[in-house]
Amino acid sequence: MAKSIIDQTAAWIIGVMCSALFFGGISMVVKVVTYKSKKDEQKIDSAAIMEHFFEDAPDDKPSAPASSPETPTPKPNTAANPAGKPVAQAKKEMQDTSSQARPSAKTAAEQPVAEALQEPLSWSYRGKTGPDYWGDIEKTFVDCKLGRHQSPVDLVRARLEYELKEYTLDYRQLQVTLAPHPLLMRLNVTSPHSTVRGQTRFTLKFIDLHLPSEHLVDGLPYDGEIQLWHQGKERWLAIAVFLEETGQENAALQKWIALQPESTVEFDLSELGGLSGAYFAYRGSQTHPPCREEVDWIVFKKTWTASTEQINQLLRRYRSNARKVQGLFKREIRVSPAFK
Repeated sequence: MAKSIIDQTAAWIIGVMCSALFFGGISMVVKVVTYKSKKDEQKIDSAAIMEHFFEDAPDDKPSAPASSPETPTPKPNTAANPAGKPVAQAKKEMQDTSSQARPSAKTAAEQPVAEALQEPLSWSYRGKTGPDYWGDIEKTFVDCKLGRHQSPVDLVRARLEYELKEYTLDYRQLQVTLAPHPLLMRLNVTSPHSTVRGQTRFTLKFIDLHLPSEHLVDGLPYDGEIQLWHQGKERWLAIAVFLEETGQENAALQKWIALQPESTVEFDLSELGGLSGAYFAYRGSQTHPPCREEVDWIVFKKTWTASTEQINQLLRRYRSNARKVQGLFKREIRVSPAFK
């Protein structure tokens, strides 16, 4: 009797174990099938995602020129390309690199300095369009950032070379018209005046006034700087003189201040103070965009005077409009014998 009970119990236990193994096996198979199905779905999704990421990515074939009419405009794409860099970023970097290329060289007669002052202006003397950003505003302004013969400079007398002859400029009956410019006083010259330097004749085109001075002398600025811009065949000649506040009114300068846009006045340089005596000379650039490096500078040591009220009147109209000094690098500053 006891043996029969033991045999029945053992059979029941074995049956339970077999049932457990059977149903456990089925559950395992279901889990495996489910897991495999999920993995296949993930593979499909991944493939779809990769196809979406690279549908606009460039291949290894060279693209057609931008000017070709058959070339479609590529769609923007911010996904990662096979090189690990966003396509949009790569395109932008290529554009940025090409924009750094210097503009083709042209003579001063082909690209006058005055063209940079036509309205509307993309640059200014302050903020995000100020001198620190000029080189990034337009690709034609690249010299403002990369040029190594830029102006103005600090005229440091300890580094001078004595090589030049005396030079005097004595223009009479100058007729000028005030240009309607928002950033600086510009007087367009309407009378025929010119000067010869070396074997080149330079024609006076316009006069600019900057506050304070753009050039420094031994690290110190003056209250203002007047620049007479002359155009030659291949280069420009800029002749500058400093403006110094002395308390005494300059009658000729007052004629300028009284001008309204497009109005004209006549004067002699001698009325302002004349241009003669010691001067600095060096090779540089325009002091505003596009900062082209095709300018021979002569900066006289003497100053023209102005009263405090005259300086204040000019500042109220034009505010500060001087570019900071640029590096000399390996350039020489030469001076006339009058410095000795």
